[in-house]
Amino acid sequence: MEQILAKLIEPDNSSITQGTLELQEALSKPEAIGELCNVVVSSQNISIRHYAAVVLRKKLSKSVNWNKVSLSDREIIKNGMLKALVDEPEKQVKKAICQFVAHIANHELPNNNWNQLIQFLEQVNTSNDLAQREMGMYALGIILDIGGDNFKQPEKQASLCTLFNNTLNSIPDLNEPLAYLTVIAMHHYMTACDTAELTYNWPKVYETVQAVSGKRPDRALECLDLIDDLLEMEDLGPGTVNVSDIAQLSLHLAETSTDDDLQEKALNVLSSVVKAKVKPSFYAKNNGLLERTVDVLLKLMSVPPLDDACEDYYIDQDANAPSVYAASTLDDMAIHIPPTKLMTGIQDKVVAYLTSPDPYKRKGGYIALAAVTEGASVYIGNHYMQVFVDFALRGIVDEHPVVQNAAFFALGQMSEYLQPQIGTYGPQIMPILLQFLSTVANSSTHQSDNTKHVERMFYALESFVDTMESAVTPYVPTLMEASVKILENPDQTVCPLKFKEFAIRLIGSIATAIADEFQPYFANIMNQLAACVSSTDLKGQGDDHAVSSLQNAAVEVIGTLARAVGEDNFRPYAHQSVQLGLRMLGTAVDDPETAKVAFQLFASVATILKEEMVSLPEIVELLVASIGNDDEYVARLKEEEGLDVFVGDEDEDNNEDKEPGDEEDIDFDETRSEEEDDDVEGYTYDCSKLDEKEEALDAVREIAKVTGNAFNQYLQTSFDAVYRTLYHPHEGIRGGAVDTLVQLCTVQTPGPLLIKCLDIVVPKLREIISTDESKDVVIKALAGYRDLLSDLGPAAVAGEGHLEAVHNSLREVLNKKTKAQRTSVEDEEEEEAEKEVQVIEGAGEVLPALIKAVPSSTFASISHELLSSLTARLKRSQLDDENTEALKSFIVGTIAECVPGLSEHIEEFIPSLLPLLTKFSRDKSADIRQNSLYGLGVLAAAAKTSLAPHYPTLLDILAESLGRDKPGAVLDNAMAALCRMILACPASVPIDRVLPVLINTLPITEDLEETRVILECLHALYNNGDNVLLQHLDKVLIQLIGMLSQHEQFFVKQGLKDPTALFILNVVRDFPQAADSVLSSLTPVQAELFNSIRQNLS
Repeated sequence: MEQILAKLIEPDNSSITQGTLELQEALSKPEAIGELCNVVVSSQNISIRHYAAVVLRKKLSKSVNWNKVSLSDREIIKNGMLKALVDEPEKQVKKAICQFVAHIANHELPNNNWNQLIQFLEQVNTSNDLAQREMGMYALGIILDIGGDNFKQPEKQASLCTLFNNTLNSIPDLNEPLAYLTVIAMHHYMTACDTAELTYNWPKVYETVQAVSGKRPDRALECLDLIDDLLEMEDLGPGTVNVSDIAQLSLHLAETSTDDDLQEKALNVLSSVVKAKVKPSFYAKNNGLLERTVDVLLKLMSVPPLDDACEDYYIDQDANAPSVYAASTLDDMAIHIPPTKLMTGIQDKVVAYLTSPDPYKRKGGYIALAAVTEGASVYIGNHYMQVFVDFALRGIVDEHPVVQNAAFFALGQMSEYLQPQIGTYGPQIMPILLQFLSTVANSSTHQSDNTKHVERMFYALESFVDTMESAVTPYVPTLMEASVKILENPDQTVCPLKFKEFAIRLIGSIATAIADEFQPYFANIMNQLAACVSSTDLKGQGDDHAVSSLQNAAVEVIGTLARAVGEDNFRPYAHQSVQLGLRMLGTAVDDPETAKVAFQLFASVATILKEEMVSLPEIVELLVASIGNDDEYVARLKEEEGLDVFVGDEDEDNNEDKEPGDEEDIDFDETRSEEEDDDVEGYTYDCSKLDEKEEALDAVREIAKVTGNAFNQYLQTSFDAVYRTLYHPHEGIRGGAVDTLVQLCTVQTPGPLLIKCLDIVVPKLREIISTDESKDVVIKALAGYRDLLSDLGPAAVAGEGHLEAVHNSLREVLNKKTKAQRTSVEDEEEEEAEKEVQVIEGAGEVLPALIKAVPSSTFASISHELLSSLTARLKRSQLDDENTEALKSFIVGTIAECVPGLSEHIEEFIPSLLPLLTKFSRDKSADIRQNSLYGLGVLAAAAKTSLAPHYPTLLDILAESLGRDKPGAVLDNAMAALCRMILACPASVPIDRVLPVLINTLPITEDLEETRVILECLHALYNNGDNVLLQHLDKVLIQLIGMLSQHEQFFVKQGLKDPTALFILNVVRDFPQAADSVLSSLTPVQAELFNSIRQNLS
């Protein structure tokens, strides 16, 4: 056997091949195992001993092979390996023996067949010999990693926790390898137990991490994995750990370490702290944690980059630097910390950086502005808009390019997330951006070294154009002139391919913003894009990646134009565009970026061709294949953890070159493919392939929606493929799968397949809402319920248990019992971050759809509980906070939307709803008052005379609003509420007093939909010959004609023009003199409209 193994370690291919064949033959004989054991303990060659131990592990790691070994031979092997573990002097061999022992333990311990191992571990781990303790802890760690389930019994758990704590407490110098090995073993055990409720000495763990971080940052990084995983544990509770201590440790490492990897890991842990189920009180008085955190992050974001021209800011841009992770951490803080607390804590510090004479500090300040924009968008939009814009404008003209780049990036982020407020700053922002664009377009000097700066400028400009929408129209000629000039410039030193790509994407944004007004540019741009895609001349103008990126941008924008210019304009290009996408997929094999833009193109063109999409079979096959592929997973192989600890701390290369013929060159076990590879530690993702899969899901959803019956034959295949992705680890894929599955249900006609799909989807959405950790996925699942109910009506909840599933999901969300919502904050105040509010709002949006889908008696039976939960949320949301205000407004509006669905059961709800709506009708927030007044109106409409005793109080409330509020949505809803009260119970309303006030308050200015109830009330009063109304007919006519003239398009679309015109015609017919008298008070346009209506009498 030793001679065979010797051939396998020779640096000679023929020797390795011969040795492989001989080893395979030898392993088929029963005596092979004993011979390998003898080699492990007796060979003088270190490499051969090591190889023999590895072969033993590979051969006997599977229980089916171990069980073939006789009981007597098993005892010999077990005893021999324990002795070898002690006697072996070489770390490399000791490690291999230890791994072999761990696999044997995993076979034997479940049946209590290896008590000697337990005794051995106890003995070596309590020895006075430090080397033995290190070996014992290392062995224990490997055993727990491979078979930790064998130690989960309470008595073993207590024993191990005591061992770990005693070991750490006994080490005078935590730089000793034993401390590191102990923390690694603790991590393996916590992972096996899958609980945070282990009685670990966490402060000692933190001390260990800090101690080893100086000399061995690689070990500190591994130890941080234990803390990071702890923060993600489902049962993490306030009493488990002090998460503020973890935050302080992370900040210390991020600030003081000189090792980039350790800094990045520390920042990752800090992000985990921010997102953990138990959050530290970042904003407690005299805590200082928020301030210290911001100080450290700003300091890291202000570190000068290696190259000023090539700095990235966010992790998802494939950047890898502490400054990038610092920005990402601040982004997480903005998402998960209430914005009032966050912005108060950072504003002075960020301003100090933005106004610093140091350009790199100014750069850090702008990255901070960008980082907080998404998570605190509502609060910033309401309180800091002008400040953010002023700093952005100052930054993009800064004399230092590194500051300019960061300011462009910040402006782009503001444009994405601070909508619609940012759009109003177009006159201030656009001229400056156009000046930069013109400089790039008209330059005659070499610019290829300025790519990152130009990219940042285009990002800001493209994002701002997106947010301006049609308001960008005045700037379009200048934008298009410059973009086309860049596109047509043949000089690659002045306008490299990357610039052309930027110009193409900008043109796509312009087309989206102005829609069919893009028509004058359309034909030329289509020709330019087609030329980019099909040209062979590009190969000499840049590297393959630049060419591919340009062509992908062209394909993407062709799809954008399909949506922008409309069906009639794009139809002549539709079929050839589909073929273009298919050709690109045929030539760019296994190119996820190309696949992504091709899928986008197919979805866009499908909106034009609909059922005429002749290439649908080929396209759906490609999409389903992409969805079903799992090639986005990249295996991460296990490293030889702790290999060097038995020989001290001298620096060594832990990634030693494999010996020729190492164990991964040969497969000794025919059953190997059936079980997980022991050498695979986990998986990472290829982000570009994730994007491709996500785009494929989106394309299936949209194509199914617009192609009608043509898609029917692909429903089952698509459904099956999409359903499997619900279990994907990446939340973007899960969310896309939810959206697509719901769409695949809503496009179906009633029948067995729809019933089958709903029987799968409705309970699955229930499960996702309850158990998914991602708030974004939960929000999508709630939206899925809303869409199923809205589109399918009663069929959505007709199946057994379906209504209960929806009801239980809403109850869980409203009571914050879902996994995604389970958080505990050290501070006693409860204040919700914006994402938390969005989850509650997602549940609220389901309720109105549920009302329409189920009988009122059914809805009433469950609404007591749901409305009580909503009311309870209101009581818990009493802080003076932007998110709280938005949430209160939404909840009041949701309750109001539910009232009509209670119909004949409304009297049961008056005692609870009336005081609530009355209270919030006087709230200082205009949004809350608006929704409350709407709620009072629909309550009156539903209750009829039952609410009459309360009319005096309601009339007082409405009088306050009519006398106090300025024209706008609040006043509109006050008028509509009054009209609903008149319609519901006219005898309880003093018409002579309230109607003149109502008429003088008209017109409706914002909530135009409320015109409907105003008209209904006026018609009813007119038909009853109400004297008060007849006395004010001239004013009523003027108001109605003015509203119809100003909002005619809306009135036509909403079916309001005909009832308005009918009222006017009735007055003209019955009171011609009153009609004639109003002409002098009308504008020429209004008079023309009035006369056109009058002509219908003749």
